[in-house]
Amino acid sequence: MRGGRGILAAASCALVALTGASAAQAQDYGGFRNVLAVGQGQTANAFDLLQYEATGEPPASFNNQRARYTGLVAASPTLAAPQLDDFYKPESFGVSDADTVSTATPNPGVRIARDKYNVPHVFGDTRADVEWGAGYASAQDRLFLMDVLRHTGRANLSELIGPGTNDSTVKMDAEQLKIADYSESELAKMIDDAERRAGAEGTQVRADLDAYVAGVNGYIAEARTDPAKLPVEYVALGKVPEDWKPTDTVAVASLIGGIFGKGGGSESLAAQALREAQKRFGSNARSVFDDFRRIDDPEAPTTITDRFPFPSSGKPDPSAVALVDPGSLDTTPKIDKSSGPAAPSASAALPKLPSAEAKAAQEADGWVRSLQDNGLGLHERQSNALLIDAAHSTSGRPIAVMGPQVGYYSPEILNELDLHGGGIDARGAAFPGISLYVLLGRGADFAWSATTATTDNLDQFVEKLCEPDGSTPTRDSDHYLYKGKCIPFVNRDKVLQTTLNPTDPTTPPQTFTIHARRSVHGPIQGTATVDGAPVAIANARSTYFHELDSALAFKRLNDGEVHDAKSFQDAMSKLNFLFNWFYTDDRDIAYLQSGWFPLRAKGTDPSLPTWGTGQWDWQGFDPSTFDSARAGVDALPKAINPKRGYLVSWNNKQAPGWRAADDVWSYGPVQRVQLLQRGMEAAIAGGEKTDLTHLTQIMEEGATEDLRGKEAYPWIRRVIGDRSDPEVSSSLALLDRWQAGGAHRRDANGDNTYDESPAVALMDAWWPRLVNGVYTPELGTPLVDSIRRLIAFDSPPNPGGSSYFDGWWGYIQKDLRTMLGEPVGGGFSRKYCGGGDLAACRTELVSTLKEAAAAVKARYGSVDAAKVPATCDEGQSPPACDQIEFVTAGAVGTKPIPWQNRPTFQQIVEVQGHRPR
Repeated sequence: MRGGRGILAAASCALVALTGASAAQAQDYGGFRNVLAVGQGQTANAFDLLQYEATGEPPASFNNQRARYTGLVAASPTLAAPQLDDFYKPESFGVSDADTVSTATPNPGVRIARDKYNVPHVFGDTRADVEWGAGYASAQDRLFLMDVLRHTGRANLSELIGPGTNDSTVKMDAEQLKIADYSESELAKMIDDAERRAGAEGTQVRADLDAYVAGVNGYIAEARTDPAKLPVEYVALGKVPEDWKPTDTVAVASLIGGIFGKGGGSESLAAQALREAQKRFGSNARSVFDDFRRIDDPEAPTTITDRFPFPSSGKPDPSAVALVDPGSLDTTPKIDKSSGPAAPSASAALPKLPSAEAKAAQEADGWVRSLQDNGLGLHERQSNALLIDAAHSTSGRPIAVMGPQVGYYSPEILNELDLHGGGIDARGAAFPGISLYVLLGRGADFAWSATTATTDNLDQFVEKLCEPDGSTPTRDSDHYLYKGKCIPFVNRDKVLQTTLNPTDPTTPPQTFTIHARRSVHGPIQGTATVDGAPVAIANARSTYFHELDSALAFKRLNDGEVHDAKSFQDAMSKLNFLFNWFYTDDRDIAYLQSGWFPLRAKGTDPSLPTWGTGQWDWQGFDPSTFDSARAGVDALPKAINPKRGYLVSWNNKQAPGWRAADDVWSYGPVQRVQLLQRGMEAAIAGGEKTDLTHLTQIMEEGATEDLRGKEAYPWIRRVIGDRSDPEVSSSLALLDRWQAGGAHRRDANGDNTYDESPAVALMDAWWPRLVNGVYTPELGTPLVDSIRRLIAFDSPPNPGGSSYFDGWWGYIQKDLRTMLGEPVGGGFSRKYCGGGDLAACRTELVSTLKEAAAAVKARYGSVDAAKVPATCDEGQSPPACDQIEFVTAGAVGTKPIPWQNRPTFQQIVEVQGHRPR
């Protein structure tokens, strides 16, 4: 057994009993901690902005968890149990009087107590009071960000912040229309339909939503007249916050679900790759295509080991497949614009501000330009979860380290909430705007989290364009063939009215009209040709027109209906978006892959576009409701206390037989989850047991490891072998030492330079040259470029934090193992490196290493002198360093932090007791 990693110091089997106004209404069984990078944040008013401009520091709430979040990097190699409290804060229910910083009663029956981290602990006399408080507290902390999210979800962000450079914001609005092109009446209908389908539970969800909306509007009403409560961003934009509507929450849900909760939709790009393969390889093209597609690689690491076959559509029928011509895909949105007279300023309706504060607000245009040009840049495929069952835990209780990675924002795009009253008892994080329930967190005696599932619920249907009079169609034709008839698209002209552009006051207000189209299958993404004939590409998503249905699962998590692993799986099976869900209590760990998976028509190819003529629709497809037949709950990958003793996920393949979505080409023998999995397997090998401290350490060690150096380099090294060339041998020695030490990218001694900088710089320079050098001679540049549109050569550290999801390391590793004569499961159709000749392969690897060494030498003077900074100098940004940069979601920024590959919000959990059963 592993010693020194004992029971949670702060946990107790005794129930927590708090008194006073901030007392929790529920029993708290203890054993919960969390951290939110790098702080809860708050609404920044004009005074906060003045302070920020004077000192360069945001309000304390933006940064008061920074030391916890970043400090774990250096502490990880020697992490000890007492240190957990240094890097995670208590995630207890309620807050003691001694730890309460402020209290407020913004509405009768509602009490909000805030702790030193600015986390709102909301208590209500009734359920409606709690929901009102959830809305009010969310608006307190994130009102402007909520506004950005609802405008982004509604595809009218340009009306809030301006059109941007070269109409960049308008173009982002046009892209959002391709995901969710709903009208106001359709958003409202989704609320009605979700309530009807869920029965009494649906009625409760609607009542919760109405109370939440009332709470948001309670804060908005105060902010309109009180400068201390008004987000300064509105002053800068000359806008007044508008009332929140229930349909705004649906719009935000469609945005979040449409990004994080879906998979697939790249069939047209895949078709072009296959076409390029056909040009080069003829009758062998499909075998080469499948080598890279990796739809069900038997060597891919999986979250569970039980086999769950993905619903099959049988042997593909060539007549069902629409192969898009290479280079023909045009996804450029159609946008018209015109200038208009100056619109009246909304600033007259704002509360009066001292002149200095008003001036500060007027000058705060850097963040506006960033939002205009980049949007929020919402991330996906970045979360992880590590769970060990009770039998393999030192304490005899399950342990878990888990959390979502949704990017880094100022303030964070997740806000933390603690909700109690009327049957609701939950604490954790949520996206503002849909934060009527805690989405990721804990109940009284359990915790849960999620990772994006990266599996397949989105298909591309190719609509044959036609003209009603029988004339020859063009790409501009507004009719298509469906079930033997030439029918019109649903056309929607989204009209956007922008006011004066805050980053360019000389530009007059403008009117933009985005022309969007929809077929029976979904929003049109663009046009193309198939064998020269014009077509339109539609995205069909199983959750389209069902954006609110998932609320039922979160209702059950928040109001105590989940009480064990089985009831957790039952609850999450109600969720239609695609996520991997993880659960722990004091007895069990559990997993379920949620989502609606449509049953495809027999003969369709899951990797390629399908003709939309009606013959190949999803089984049971109803265009009027967008319902269809779908896989049952029994078919979904799931487990409770799996035999191997653990659950691990980093957006990897779920289970043997569960296929990769057509936009995920990285499920091969190398996937970043191995950076976690190998440590977990070692910790419990041979009957050994482990504890929460060690599990946290495994997570953090993986958070700074370079997947290329850890998993691909050992096989590259075997092929290269010993070299007499001093230049090559010295480079290999650097890489050997780095790999043996874990291939970390970290600054353990705090000098702002990576500890193994020469090796890091060398790998960064080598990898793209290596991949290109190995595959371009065999595949040809057109095919390599086509595949790279689906999977990049690499996804190294970047300003968004998460890394190493997409990359060609699995292709390299499997190919080199084949070259060496090693056993290979799911082998390629041919050897690629060196054209199948080991000596030629070795030459390619060595020559690209020399090129990389020369590039590093040119930059630093010598390879040994390379110094890779952890954070950049003033005025610099990645790739000059690996730092994480915070998206400026408001007027107050947050300084960068050193890179680590880790969730944004993370819980460490060892539950200490359980409600009576």
